[in-house]
Amino acid sequence: MVIGIVLGLSIGYVGQIVIMQLLAEYLPEQIPQVGMRPWWLAVLTGSISLALFSVYPLLKLFAIPPLRVLRRDIEGFQAKDWLNWLVSALAIFLLMWIYSQNIKLSLALLLSAGGITLVLLLLARSTIWTSRKAGANAGSAFKLAVAGLYRRATSNSVQLISFTLAIELLLIVLVLRNDLLAQWQSQLPEQTPNHFVINVNDFDIENFKADFAEKGIQIEQTYPVTRGRLIAINGEFVRDRVSKEEEQVADEDAPRSIGRELNLTAGADLPDENEIVQGTWFSDLPAEQQAQNHVSVEQRLAERMKLNLGDELTFNVGGIEFTAIISSIRTVKWESMKPNFFMIFNPKTMQDFAATHIASFYVPSDKKPELSGLLMNYPSVSLIDVDAIIQQIREIIQQVSLAVEFILILVVCAGILVFVAQTQASMFERKQELVILRTLGASSQFLRASVLIEFVVLGALAGLFAALANEVALYILQTEVFKMQASFHLEYWLVGIITGAVLVGCLGLMSCWRMMQINTQALLRSLS
Repeated sequence: MVIGIVLGLSIGYVGQIVIMQLLAEYLPEQIPQVGMRPWWLAVLTGSISLALFSVYPLLKLFAIPPLRVLRRDIEGFQAKDWLNWLVSALAIFLLMWIYSQNIKLSLALLLSAGGITLVLLLLARSTIWTSRKAGANAGSAFKLAVAGLYRRATSNSVQLISFTLAIELLLIVLVLRNDLLAQWQSQLPEQTPNHFVINVNDFDIENFKADFAEKGIQIEQTYPVTRGRLIAINGEFVRDRVSKEEEQVADEDAPRSIGRELNLTAGADLPDENEIVQGTWFSDLPAEQQAQNHVSVEQRLAERMKLNLGDELTFNVGGIEFTAIISSIRTVKWESMKPNFFMIFNPKTMQDFAATHIASFYVPSDKKPELSGLLMNYPSVSLIDVDAIIQQIREIIQQVSLAVEFILILVVCAGILVFVAQTQASMFERKQELVILRTLGASSQFLRASVLIEFVVLGALAGLFAALANEVALYILQTEVFKMQASFHLEYWLVGIITGAVLVGCLGLMSCWRMMQINTQALLRSLS
């Protein structure tokens, strides 16, 4: 164990230096020193892995009776496989707990990973079973390969899971780097606003719009913005969790606050990309109600805070408190690249509060150099370049993908080690099959073809499952993160299946190549 720890720490240290050199252009010049913690974590990881992952094999080894050397029919340790799964799960949980320092997160990750593994295992076993039925009517080499898959279903299922995860990571990295951001941008309409301005003073707004119009940049709509905080709902003060001390004395029965100041705006017209789902917009209210203070609330915020039509919300703006009645609840298309708000008031409510303005507009690439000159007359205004943000996101994704690619290499290497170990574990059985088939007259070409087909089918299944998992992950990213229409990625299904078939096929053939080169007499001697 000591030798393994020393070798592992040495390899890890050298590997860290190499990686830091390769990623030097993406990293800051001064990197914080982490001290001895990674070294102790590495030692602890190796010790836990050695102690727990080796329990089951050692129990089997120590329980083997000496007479089994002469009599192969004598059984040793009879414990079920559930003991191996239990001890392995305990080791994984301990490692996750040590690294995350959060027992709830560790349990959640363990249960979710266990559920995914179970689903993949069921899919693997059922697919292998189905392929056996399909292979019964196929050619002899394919039939023999599928029969081999079925006989070694348990070990093949483990190999299938490891390569499925590795190929899925590969596909996600490829899609993120090459397609996803481009797909998101392509769904935006032409001349979608690519710049925002904030903090435009109220007395400058007309001159500001006129100056931009002279340069051919149209600012169609601006919104007044006032900072304020929600402090009460229906007269009941909300819980404002600012610090741990305040949280301890907070009234747990009180409604929970938003937790921060909001950008409050007012307007007579319903903004574009907003839709009323409950209630009535200000201009459609009865005449006797239009003299009151009213507010329109975004739907998801209303659901989270359990707000309903007719509720009275009390706000604090610069030390002044006022109350408004919820007259409508609306949906907001946040990805519209236009100013959007959780709270919109009727103009009467906010007329006595000072405000600055916010606006979004489209600037062609050839006019971007003129922006700095336009803004020189308005020193309080801040410009946000959305194109620059998107480019920065691309660079961040590229940097993150480099780290993921490194993890991917480790996962692929781990998958290869698992694959080789499982193949070596089945080598005795494969040698027996090889002797029998050669005795029955099977040619070397036929045997090589059957072995190659067996591993190619296994790799293709791993690629198929990886493509399916990748499609699910992309669906979540597209619909929940990028708020775009989900699309089907056929090309990555082909990449996953072909990659799995080629990689596993080549590895499998290389692992069994030496065995197939040995003559029958030498094989018989190795089995005795």
